[in-house]
Amino acid sequence: RAMVPSSDGLVSTTFEMPSAKLGQLLGYKGLTIQKMKEVSGVSRLHIHDKERAKFQPVVLIEIAGAGDSVNHCMHLLESLCNADQSEIGHLTTYLNVDPTVIGKLMGHKGQTVKEMTDVTGCYIEIQQYPEQGVLDGQPRLFFAG
Repeated sequence: RAMVPSSDGLVSTTFEMPSAKLGQLLGYKGLTIQKMKEVSGVSRLHIHDKERAKFQPVVLIEIAGAGDSVNHCMHLLESLCNADQSEIGHLTTYLNVDPTVIGKLMGHKGQTVKEMTDVTGCYIEIQQYPEQGVLDGQPRLFFAG
């Protein structure tokens, strides 16, 4: 993507993020996207058409700020897409789970996994589909925090 300079010396660009990674970008209570903004120093990090993410393969992320900050932010987004949040101080890991316990982990309307995130302060995602990176049919939990 081309960076577009503005009159105040700032640049803006867009980053195409796989829709399946949107939850990881937001993180627990929006902390991940906030931390990414702080670490990179960009003035704007905005998700376009967030509500349409369920229906399209990618979402556009708008990034604006000084050139170096925008480049750093794009690097952080690429790392996040590869399950690496170390540069913003987060560890990430996976835990394989038996397919028969997915329902129990999820709980009624997602209540159990939500309670686990509230208790731990971590972002926790149940991954069981190819677009989430599960190619061998082995469901897993993804943790970041």
